[in-house]
Amino acid sequence: MKEITIEQLLEFRNIYNDLNEFTVCFSTAIKLYQLKIIADAAYEVYSLQMNDIINKYGQLDENNQLVTSDDGVILINPDKVQDCQKEFELLRQTKITVEVTISSDEFEGISEKFLVMKALCPFIEV
Repeated sequence: MKEITIEQLLEFRNIYNDLNEFTVCFSTAIKLYQLKIIADAAYEVYSLQMNDIINKYGQLDENNQLVTSDDGVILINPDKVQDCQKEFELLRQTKITVEVTISSDEFEGISEKFLVMKALCPFIEV
């Protein structure tokens, strides 16, 4: 078991499709898929909580609707930006216990993509 941050799980989720380039044994592929399921669930929680934070700190117009910039970005109340950033960071650093780990031996010879390996490192036991 390992403690992994939501940010690390989201990073893994972002590179999951890149793993198709590599050949791994069946048991490793199953572990990677299990991690993908966990990462997808973390993404759902992250998205809901991000929406809550945005609704909490977003600027509201006279109709109580969130104010957006010309390019569609939701504006945050200027006096609440630091509080909002703090909550975003706390959310990203929230730890989740993951029971799926992968031995470093299972990845011999596939370290050619740094970003892929960087995203896998939190789940690898040396």
